[in-house]
Amino acid sequence: MDFQVLRGHSLCLICVMTLLSGTTIGQTHVQDGFAPNTQKLAIPFTPPEQALKQLQMPKGFRATLFAHEPDVHQPIAMTFDAKGRLWVVENYTYSDNKENFNNELFDRVVIFEDEDNDGKFDRRKIFWDKGNKLTGIEIGRGGVWLTAAPEFIFIPDADRNDVPDGPPRVILDGFEDDVIRHNLVRVRSVSCADWHGKNRGLI
Repeated sequence: MDFQVLRGHSLCLICVMTLLSGTTIGQTHVQDGFAPNTQKLAIPFTPPEQALKQLQMPKGFRATLFAHEPDVHQPIAMTFDAKGRLWVVENYTYSDNKENFNNELFDRVVIFEDEDNDGKFDRRKIFWDKGNKLTGIEIGRGGVWLTAAPEFIFIPDADRNDVPDGPPRVILDGFEDDVIRHNLVRVRSVSCADWHGKNRGLI
């Protein structure tokens, strides 16, 4: 969520209602020739427009339906850049407890932009679609930073044209990729000296 000051004294709450979309039982989606929805639910989601109406906002705030399926799938992390655009990690590799992650699929990073400031995205672009176990994202210092256990990676985009300048660079590694499965990473049980020595010179 991003809080933006409007003309006057009110605030606008731009709410990304991706988890309130209308996925039905067993339904799959294919977007841009990519992967289907692998997170099937036993109970259908509330349709996004209906969910929006059910929100109770504090005085001075309003919520808009910025994006929902099929324009965004299986979001696990998001951030905003200096232009106010929303960057979303779509995680397709996340699986069940037995399989953990499905390495035959790929995760991706998608950019959403609201050009006319009406609270709904106008432009959508795929920045990268070769991710694996992506669970976290941040923008800055000439590129995109992603947690992809067991690694913390950096995708350079120095000219900020939303096209990777090259392949991902491993900044750190050694994070758990079996026990921790959601939107965080944890260092494995190794000595500080061993971990520091292994990752020396990467930052």
